[in-house]
Amino acid sequence: MLKLLNVIAKKEIIDALRDSKSLASALLMPMVTAIALFGSINLAVSLQTPSDSIKLPIAGSKNAQPLIERFAEAGIEVVPAPENPEQAIIDQQWDAVVIIPEDFADEFRQQKPAQIELLSDHSRTAAMSKIMKIRAVIEQWSAEIGALRLINRNVDPTIFRVVQVQNINVTSDQRVALKIIGGLPLVIMLTVFSVGIGMASDLAAGERERRSLESLLINPITPTTAFIGKALATFAVAFVISTIGIGLQLIAVNQAPLAELGIRLSMGFGTFILVILLVLPSLVLATAVQLFVSFIARSFKDAQAYNVLVVMIPMVPGMFLMFNSGASEFWQMLVPILGTSALLNDLLSGETPSLLFVLLAGLSAILAAVIFGLMGISFLKREKTILQ
Repeated sequence: MLKLLNVIAKKEIIDALRDSKSLASALLMPMVTAIALFGSINLAVSLQTPSDSIKLPIAGSKNAQPLIERFAEAGIEVVPAPENPEQAIIDQQWDAVVIIPEDFADEFRQQKPAQIELLSDHSRTAAMSKIMKIRAVIEQWSAEIGALRLINRNVDPTIFRVVQVQNINVTSDQRVALKIIGGLPLVIMLTVFSVGIGMASDLAAGERERRSLESLLINPITPTTAFIGKALATFAVAFVISTIGIGLQLIAVNQAPLAELGIRLSMGFGTFILVILLVLPSLVLATAVQLFVSFIARSFKDAQAYNVLVVMIPMVPGMFLMFNSGASEFWQMLVPILGTSALLNDLLSGETPSLLFVLLAGLSAILAAVIFGLMGISFLKREKTILQ
């Protein structure tokens, strides 16, 4: 039987390698997702990193000269405000405009709360870092003036600080970084479930359409041997492409400018190997499911359409973990794909996954793969599978 499996798997791999278009399309998704991941991390970093040079239009700057000087000290260049500040922001000519009313100086001298208007468009995410810096400068200047007023009245300003909170981050840089690259485990699982679609569809539904499946089964081999041989070939090709795809994802993360946020993150070769080992059972499951779906499909086109829906399976546990972050739990390991996704979260956060959890997650995925494999073999034994 091993010799027959080797012959079938080798034959299917050779056929797959001849189909350069399918291989290219399978490699395309990991490459595109790696580029998209790198771009999204850069965007997230840019949104959280204030710009070095900020130009701020201010109307009525003569009414609060000390505040204008504070803006200059903070590296914010003050320029004249446009005639219609609201329209200028709507037209995206400026990210923010400060309006200082005429009565600001009078209220300031009378030590009353002086009003300042900060106009901005909160729907423009890219401008929020600048707006936050502008607001921080105003609030800091206001706090300093308030403290000086209290000192003039012989009142200790710290008396108003009833509670002083010290923010102490006890988590690792990698878990903080995972909040920024929170979609990485999901991207890895989507890669695992997508790279084998074309080959699985062709080995089952495609051969049925070309009537080559019939010529295979008239040989002295059992449907079980035929299914396992095709599964081995699909798994081998998908494993190579998944390995390339996962490597590209980790390279994209390593090259991203997370250091600009003060986060030191390194995903080396050891992490790469551990990720591959974690996703192997899920890759076996993906192969079994895609072959089963391809055998029950009436045509190659139908098989590809159904398998696109199969790729969406990791989306459910992936989205669940994105909104329910935390350490992996025992019950998650009993759910195929969810357990692997949770362990990927732990691993990419710099934590060492529990060996028991790794075994349970792998066994649950393998058990589900065996179930789909048996259903596929049962379907392959039917005469109408060939004659349909």
